Amino acid sequence: MAFDPQQILDAIQACIIVVDSRRRVVYINDTAARKLSLKKSQCIGAPLASIANRLDDLLARTPSHRFPLCHRHLRLNEGPFNVEISLLPCGGEAPGAMLLLWQQNVVPVDPPGLTEQDYLQLQFDTAFNFANIGMWIVNGHGVVLKVNPAAERLIGVTEKEVIGKKITDLEARGVIDQALSPHIMRSKKPLTRLLHVLKTDKYVMASGMPVFDREGRIVLIAVNELDITLLKNLEGRLEKLRIVAEKYRDELSDLNLQDVKQHGLIAESKEMKQVLHLALKLAHLDVSNILLLGESGTGKGLIAQFIHNNSPRKGRPFVQINCAALPESLLEAELFGFEKGAFTGAATKGKIGLFEMAQNGTLLLDEIGELPRAVQSKLLKCLDDHEIMHIGGLKPININCTIIAATNRDLKTRVSENKFRPDLYHRLNAFHIQMPPLRSRPEDIVALADFYLAEYNRRYKLKKRFSLKAINNLKHYAFPGNVRELKNILKHAVVLSEADLLDEVVSPGAEAGPIPDNVPAALNRSGPHNLSALLDGFERSLLEKALQRCQTTRKMAAYLGTSQSRIARLMKKHRLTARASNAPIEPT
Repeated sequence: MAFDPQQILDAIQACIIVVDSRRRVVYINDTAARKLSLKKSQCIGAPLASIANRLDDLLARTPSHRFPLCHRHLRLNEGPFNVEISLLPCGGEAPGAMLLLWQQNVVPVDPPGLTEQDYLQLQFDTAFNFANIGMWIVNGHGVVLKVNPAAERLIGVTEKEVIGKKITDLEARGVIDQALSPHIMRSKKPLTRLLHVLKTDKYVMASGMPVFDREGRIVLIAVNELDITLLKNLEGRLEKLRIVAEKYRDELSDLNLQDVKQHGLIAESKEMKQVLHLALKLAHLDVSNILLLGESGTGKGLIAQFIHNNSPRKGRPFVQINCAALPESLLEAELFGFEKGAFTGAATKGKIGLFEMAQNGTLLLDEIGELPRAVQSKLLKCLDDHEIMHIGGLKPININCTIIAATNRDLKTRVSENKFRPDLYHRLNAFHIQMPPLRSRPEDIVALADFYLAEYNRRYKLKKRFSLKAINNLKHYAFPGNVRELKNILKHAVVLSEADLLDEVVSPGAEAGPIPDNVPAALNRSGPHNLSALLDGFERSLLEKALQRCQTTRKMAAYLGTSQSRIARLMKKHRLTARASNAPIEPT
């Protein structure tokens, strides 16, 4: 079914008026005639001014652009209308125009005497001028059209200084510090930046949004500015507090580490620093049932003393016992005490045990892996109930002390061999610290050697010092006895050496001495091995053999099947040089 175009246009609820180049009406639809209270027959051919004077004035002021222009809140017969004007070609003459009108919802006007347009303008001005955020409106040419009081306060300008001025000129003259509008005009994209206003010393989060016409040109730029000075200041204060906290934490840590050095605990290596920081944390929290694991001579007793000295129990008793040094009967009496006449040979007045002696302090149970099974049961009850009973006694005694156990044995193996109670193992192992052997922390060897050399020089009133060879030998020594062996080696060298320069601190014939050049042979000997030390020794051996056969590092590289630069680095690492003037070491 075909429809007449006239019927379609008349059915549209919007008003349609078409005029020619002389602004005479050539068409009007039924909706327009009805809403404007006109008769269509009287409108056709009539001047637009005779039927709608305000529309004619609006059309007369409309520039001859090709794109439609929209006007809002135009007051006509039945209320406010929105009007869109589109210019139409009219043969070779000046263009005609089509006016499209649609009625706007009526805005209630409370204040008497105000038009709806004035009331809407009042609402805009109220929101604009009383907002807490700064607002700027700039046109497409960068000229400031409007600025609200909040922006004046934030930026430190007055409305008279900026209205009608180009934003770039204001920035160049220093009236404002920075402007978003020029960047937005170039990029044609929204932009958000954190700005610091020098004049008012305020931090502002500024956001700019461009407004485009139908041809994609910027007609307006709206900029909002939020004062975040308080947040920025709080951020700065928090950062200062964080820095101060870290400073105090580092200072406290350094003081604690310095205190440890005075007792021979050196922590230059990452492994040992982790041990000390964990021990310090457990000490500050005043936890109990700490298990220290590690080979003999690694400093478990010093760590236990360190935990005690840095805990709230500092100044209270620190008591220790070697569980492998006494037979079962005496060990039980030492730990728990006894009443007079409790057993043959017991003191007539009885005796308190080590748990009571360590009351409110710390008790170190060294070599806990050697504790007899019978005593293990009694110790477990003590840890569970926090009370002991004297041998021969009838009354339980409450105890309050930190329990630290230490062993160089593998307690899990002892448990599997039924030589150590699993429940006691789990009770003692609430927290555990694994002490690294000296051979796995070579960074500490030289520092420990310097510490004990200074101590023995002071004790024996000597002035001994290490040669480079001695230091190198110490760094490549396996130290199966750990720190205890290092102390004995140094004491022996300081006391018996005739010269002040200690050259042969670790003799080649010493037990587990320097890593031999023949690595497979070194692996055949019994005792612990250090992979890094073995590889370093083998590496040095290969370099020395290459030096005997080759005159330059380039020839050495070819002999060993590697690069010349790597050979040069390895020579520097092992402090090797050419043995003859005709064997130069080439630079990398």
